[in-house]
Amino acid sequence: MKPQNKHTTGRSFNSKLFGIVNSLASGLNYDFCPSFNRYLYWLKQPIGWIVCAVFASFLVGMFVGPQGFVLMWSFLGLLILGAVWPLLSLKAISCRLSFSKQRSAEGEDTVAVLEITNHWPVPFFGLMIVGDFLQDQVFEGDDVAIGLQRIPGASVSTFKWNVKPENRGVLPRENPKIKNGFPFGIYNAITDVEIKGRTLVWPKSIDLKGMPEVSGTQFNISGILSDRAGLDGDVIGVRNYRQGDSMRHIHWGKTAQLNRLIVQERQSFAARPFDVYLDLTPEAHMGRGSQSSYEWAIRIAGSVCRQLHDCQSHVGLICVGLPSEHLCSISNTNGISQLMDFLAKLPTFDELLMFERKESGKCLKFDRNRKTFVISTTKSDTIEQSNQVQQIVIDPNRFEESDALFELPTSEVPSKKDQASKRKILVTNPVSVESELSIGWGNGVGCGV
Repeated sequence: MKPQNKHTTGRSFNSKLFGIVNSLASGLNYDFCPSFNRYLYWLKQPIGWIVCAVFASFLVGMFVGPQGFVLMWSFLGLLILGAVWPLLSLKAISCRLSFSKQRSAEGEDTVAVLEITNHWPVPFFGLMIVGDFLQDQVFEGDDVAIGLQRIPGASVSTFKWNVKPENRGVLPRENPKIKNGFPFGIYNAITDVEIKGRTLVWPKSIDLKGMPEVSGTQFNISGILSDRAGLDGDVIGVRNYRQGDSMRHIHWGKTAQLNRLIVQERQSFAARPFDVYLDLTPEAHMGRGSQSSYEWAIRIAGSVCRQLHDCQSHVGLICVGLPSEHLCSISNTNGISQLMDFLAKLPTFDELLMFERKESGKCLKFDRNRKTFVISTTKSDTIEQSNQVQQIVIDPNRFEESDALFELPTSEVPSKKDQASKRKILVTNPVSVESELSIGWGNGVGCGV
């Protein structure tokens, strides 16, 4: 008879023991009565255990000895102090939050100012400011943003710190709250923080170089000099005098030579109108958070609009795929702030999924008298091809959160020649957005070449 291997026997025994322990652990952690959970969840809090201790002490005092009543009153005092003191501390203070700027931008520092007034002559400890107003600087699952060690009695305390918002929108989105559970953490009293002023966070702008082509018939007192006839700039020719011409513009040399009044023709200021179409249809985008193709499309639109505005052009922004109750178009008639405010207040991707949206149609058609920029993705609907349409196309497949930190291999990035020849800028990765957009824009797509 062949002898049994001792190592095999040992492994078999260990596996059986491990199986028994797992079965026992599963049985002890099994929820036999899920319908009673709502009645028992309070026992997970410190106040639940103290209530149980009060009840147990009362039973000891009733059936064992009077010492149980001493413990009962001690636990009751602990319970009252731990629950009442946090409430009193928040009644005695007032808290106000403000920011140093009315407008900021993603990644731009702003100063948050927290002012706490203590109306009582008693100092308070352990105050916490909770909320998501610091955006991505708060770890997931941790709602505590600021911890205050001590607030002196009968005083006004001011706390300042730098905030670098990572997401566009209103800062803070929701009213933060002040919480206190001192001294025992048995009960946390919470009240709202007064907001004295909010900050509107603009989307990040990419620096673009180059001016668009100047042509058309729309003139402006503050545009780019064009070779169309006007009263500004350099002399571009001469013509015969017409009724109403200023005597300051008469060319006296030619007048004497031809024996009739000759007037100098000068350049004029011209502002070419542009339309920027932004496709925000959820089906066309991928990824979540600040590195999603949805957010980068908004940043690209803001960068293009800012560059066109800096060139003294009239810019109209039209958004496709927004909810029916949202404003879908805006212009820079009252300045770039109006346009950037509109982009900052656009709904997030998650908010967009909750609303009924406008149909974008199968094909976008544009005004052929206006030059048009279209910011879309490779999943967007068909776009009408025209010499007046310049496309900035995002490949959303590379904008998943798992791929956000990885750059495309050089071989997959479209060459400058390919981008310019197709009158198109292809954006392939959140890491390379700035370089690809700057190269494509300077290569002629954004400059009317």
